[in-house]
Amino acid sequence: MTSHNSNLLSETKLKEIFSKYDINKDNTLDSSELNSLVSDVLRETRNLKHLTDEDNLLISKTVEELINSRDSDQNKTLDWAEFSAYYKGKNIIEDSESN
Repeated sequence: MTSHNSNLLSETKLKEIFSKYDINKDNTLDSSELNSLVSDVLRETRNLKHLTDEDNLLISKTVEELINSRDSDQNKTLDWAEFSAYYKGKNIIEDSESN
């Protein structure tokens, strides 16, 4: 099945990313794990070696907004369904910057 957005990762690749950042293997991403993921995305998309204080503020804001907007069971983590639904509808870094 072809995605309507060719920039989206395959579900298999997205699951690999989720698993990589699910450090404690509890099948959820908490704020610390999401912080690592968003930090890595920011570094990669902007080709950064080091993050500035401004970058770290953006990351914290992004993680907070991500949890607040997609944590449907309000347990302060994102499970696979919450994470994948967010990814399929949003660009994590760019959406946070536009707010």
